[in-house]
Amino acid sequence: MYPVICFVFVFGLGPGFFFVVVPFSFLVLYNYPRLRAFLLKLKLEPELKEVARIFLAELDGGHTSSEILRELANSDLKAASKEFTFILDLIDNQKEGLLESLMICAQQTPSDRFREFLYELNLTIRNEKQLRRLLERYANKES
Repeated sequence: MYPVICFVFVFGLGPGFFFVVVPFSFLVLYNYPRLRAFLLKLKLEPELKEVARIFLAELDGGHTSSEILRELANSDLKAASKEFTFILDLIDNQKEGLLESLMICAQQTPSDRFREFLYELNLTIRNEKQLRRLLERYANKES
């Protein structure tokens, strides 16, 4: 019975369906996560300079790091605000600390430059003088 069902499925629906649609569907579904990561990387990297500028301006205004992250999560930056929303979700809902949340987000982001920024932010966030130098470097860095 099983070979009859397989024969009907393969040849009853047509070999075109089996040899064209099924492999095409597999390739699309297999590569979809990579495509999303690539598109997120393309959107994140141009926004990095603006993130550093906003962070530096808010730091000059006397805001704390968590307040600045909330401001960045609610900003007009599309891809970066999603990343900072993820960090805030880890802090608020998963009860992770700020430094742990930055590390988790850095490990999961597809952009190498944004990952480097988050790692360096994690290292310097406790020292305001080093943090200011880091943000100035990223704010003035050419893309």
